[in-house]
Amino acid sequence: KEQQQTLRLYQANAEKQHQKLVATMQQIDQISLILYSQSNQFTFDMAYACQQATDLYNNSRVTHMPFDKIMTRLDAEIERYDSLIYVLKHISPAISNDESSKIELVADSIMQAQQDSLMRIAAMDSLPDSGLVATAIPPAPAGQPQEGAAPDKDALYVLNEREIAIREKCLFYAMELRDNTISIKEKMSLDKEFYDEVTAKLTSINNYALRQYEQLQNNIFRNGGSNYIEVLRSLGRSYRRVGMEIKDKYGELYRDGEEGIVKSQWRGPVIYMTSVFILFYIFIASVLSIVIFRWCLPRKLREKQGYIDRRGIIALASGVFLFMVFISIASSVTHHNFIVMAINTTVDYSWLLFVILLSLLIRLDGKQIKSGVKVYTPFMLMAFVVIVMRIIFIPNNTVNIIFPPLLLLFTIWQFVEMRKHREELPLTDIVLSLLSLLVMLVSTVLSLIGYTLLAVQILVWWTIQLAYIQTIICLYDLAEMYERKVLLQRILRTELEKTKGKKQVNSNALMHKIEEQAKNGDYIADTWLYDALVKMVLPVLAVLSFLTSIAFAAEMFDMKQLLVNAFYSNFIDQDGLIQISIYKIVLVCSLFFMFYYINYVAHALYRKFKLRQYAKTEPNYRPNITLANNIISIIVWGGFFIFALVLFKVPKSGISLISAGLATGLGFAMKDILENFIYGLSLMSGRVRVGDYIECDGILGKVESIGYQSTQIVTLDGSIIAFLNTSLFNKNFKNMTRNHSYEYVKVPIGVAYGVKVDEVRTLLVDELSKLTDMTGASGRPVVQKKQGFKVVFGDFGDNSVDLIVCFWVLVEEKIGFVCKVKETIYNTLQANNVEIPFPQRDVYIRQMPDA
Repeated sequence: KEQQQTLRLYQANAEKQHQKLVATMQQIDQISLILYSQSNQFTFDMAYACQQATDLYNNSRVTHMPFDKIMTRLDAEIERYDSLIYVLKHISPAISNDESSKIELVADSIMQAQQDSLMRIAAMDSLPDSGLVATAIPPAPAGQPQEGAAPDKDALYVLNEREIAIREKCLFYAMELRDNTISIKEKMSLDKEFYDEVTAKLTSINNYALRQYEQLQNNIFRNGGSNYIEVLRSLGRSYRRVGMEIKDKYGELYRDGEEGIVKSQWRGPVIYMTSVFILFYIFIASVLSIVIFRWCLPRKLREKQGYIDRRGIIALASGVFLFMVFISIASSVTHHNFIVMAINTTVDYSWLLFVILLSLLIRLDGKQIKSGVKVYTPFMLMAFVVIVMRIIFIPNNTVNIIFPPLLLLFTIWQFVEMRKHREELPLTDIVLSLLSLLVMLVSTVLSLIGYTLLAVQILVWWTIQLAYIQTIICLYDLAEMYERKVLLQRILRTELEKTKGKKQVNSNALMHKIEEQAKNGDYIADTWLYDALVKMVLPVLAVLSFLTSIAFAAEMFDMKQLLVNAFYSNFIDQDGLIQISIYKIVLVCSLFFMFYYINYVAHALYRKFKLRQYAKTEPNYRPNITLANNIISIIVWGGFFIFALVLFKVPKSGISLISAGLATGLGFAMKDILENFIYGLSLMSGRVRVGDYIECDGILGKVESIGYQSTQIVTLDGSIIAFLNTSLFNKNFKNMTRNHSYEYVKVPIGVAYGVKVDEVRTLLVDELSKLTDMTGASGRPVVQKKQGFKVVFGDFGDNSVDLIVCFWVLVEEKIGFVCKVKETIYNTLQANNVEIPFPQRDVYIRQMPDA
């Protein structure tokens, strides 16, 4: 039963494989006729036929695998049965050739008696159960010799008569199973010669296609063709040749007395049918888009000014999207290679158009969007012309005549639109439209000097590249909208909940603060996914889009192998020193953004850990993490640098040689640099923190950054001054905020002799105490409330009693607050008629007598 099921399964698989073989042979014949019937003047046709041939060659290897697997399994089964038969024959006592012949005769008699395998198995199952190994012989009756007994105890065990009979049955079944397996293998082996024939044909058309590709690539990049002046000189002959090519491609091929006009079966009618197919779905998508946006949308939405300004572009974008959906669904039910190719090419172009329109709708306002569409229109229409040329397989001579002047007209149109609308567009669209103009200009020059196909290739590449760029820009804009309207608003609500019931908070100021902190990674737990998208994923996609767009463009003439060789070949190959290729450069650039994100996350997590560590005990504590940040950066970027060296295959000996040379040559020159570096590490370890206010050489300012060579401060008047790290160590500098960020300030005042000092002290302290509730930009009190204001007796002055107002003030608020204190002192003394003496002088003017 089991073998019959297995054999039926093998038979079914063999039948399926045979059907695939027949289908492959039919495909080979069709593609061979298409391939060998193409003239070199039909470049697009030849490229399509070669692509079909190479694709069939690459895919045919997969179809051979099931056949090879089945044959391998059958060989394994036959080998297993042969081994089983051998073992059965050689169980003691062994079967001689004569006995083997007797077993075969017994098999024939059994075959006649038993009609099917089920009866044979039933007969076998009716036998007593026994193993196939030698067993102990049961004792014989008393007084009789034991049947089959060995002459002595050292004799080997042998099968008894019952076990010999079982062995014969098993041997018979094993032979039958082997013969059945051999039979099915012989049936399947009949297809082997067809597989060999298929392999030979596939190899032949693939080699021919590769030779045509090589010639095609030479025509594109090296040989070129006649320049446009020569084409114009022989315009009459070129015109007649174009007419013949178009008639041959799209018109009648020959006349037959019985069948009449016979047309091309794979170019003309198929192209007509595909064109009608695409135009039909364009019409359906357009009608549906108009219906949706004119009658289905609510009136309130249709009457909004923002919608009115964008109505046409929205309808166009939705129509393009619906067209892509409809045509993709329709293409899933067709298996015609040409139709699939035409639909895929059309979908690629529609995707480009949709992405540009969507990006403009998101980024531009109602006044700018029309200008944006007009700026991109010339290039998009030119790209559509190229796509149509690819779909309808336009002949070379036709391309050489109509393409250069048409491209020149579109280039001039692009230039005019750029000049007209450049003032109304953002910088991104101006740059992209300028690049489009540059690509069109280069393509125009190439087509005029005879490299028309290369010009087509460049236009296709920039079309795909522009689509990628617009997609990435659109994703950036959507990510920024999500951050502004969702992510930051959620963080704002959380922060407002924390301050609820404590004090009044300005929402706008808090939002600005959150935006600044989010850029530094203070909310990494909430923004990690957004940061990963913006800082890593989208930049990596932008880098990879360069290779991907070239790969898509290369598919037009199937230059995959040429592209692979160009990407992976080392254009700098110093064996034993360094190896650089385009692929390695792109990979290193992609890894740069990955390591950049890792470095950013590591800094943010460490800062969050330190802030949480001191959150309960010192909520306003600013941890000094400069040294830790630099260590993290060294580790991350050091790993990136080592990976880049390994990728570029820089040997250890080369690194050691370079390091030794640099150490020897730069050691003396870097004395001061190393000294500043060491002092910078000392500063980072805790002596100075970013945000501290320090005073050096009479200059007071806030530490903005601590580098390995210099420390940069921002003075109170907004100037930026950098001190070398050695200067801060060689000179005495004051850290005004190292302990608690407050500075002890003394404001001297003078009152007239005779004034009661205690009353003046009380007046000033009462009035100045009202200022203790003021808070700075950081939310901290400007004056330390525990210390408050103190008025002490200073000295006996020449004209006044000198008093001193003392208080601790937040360093960052010092200048403005001290001025406020002085103003309060003056107003208080004036309001209470306390005289503030000042020096007075009497000047006498004496008139001298005349001489």
